[in-house]
Amino acid sequence: MSDQKNKENKVYPTTEEDLSLEDSLNASHASNLSSSCNSEGLDSSSESEVLKKKKRTTSPNPSSFMVAASPPKFINFETLMQAANGVKNMSLAHEIAVDSEFQLQKHQPKEHSIEKQVKEVMHRAFWDSLSDQINADPPHFSHALILLQEIKENLVSLLLPQHQRIRSQIAEVIDLDLIRQKNRQ
Repeated sequence: MSDQKNKENKVYPTTEEDLSLEDSLNASHASNLSSSCNSEGLDSSSESEVLKKKKRTTSPNPSSFMVAASPPKFINFETLMQAANGVKNMSLAHEIAVDSEFQLQKHQPKEHSIEKQVKEVMHRAFWDSLSDQINADPPHFSHALILLQEIKENLVSLLLPQHQRIRSQIAEVIDLDLIRQKNRQ
């Protein structure tokens, strides 16, 4: 009964001094135990096991690892839609990578649909207008210059950031300021 009371009333060290004091007491107790073990004929491996069991380790304070919660971050609808489009793009890229028979097919409107007729009329009007401007006397190149600028922007947008040499070649060949200047002469 007195053994049980001693266990209940045991005081655990709380400061560094108390811990070092208890470690030194444990070390002296371990050496006494070791000498008694040697006299009883125990080997050094069992001695090291006893020392490991006797050694007290301190566990870190769990509150020191805790991180305070971040406040909620609110996003607008546009950011949410951009994230959703990114997920769609990743899903498509995954499908392309996994399915070896995956194919993108060009949308072809039905033969006599309004969509197909509007598309044909718009294409014909665009190219007729461009050819009329170029074939006029004197030729008018404003529309062609706008197209050339769009072509240059699209070519540059296809390049990776490290493609500086190709980017400079495109800027040199499609120099819109020089082309406009030549057009005025």
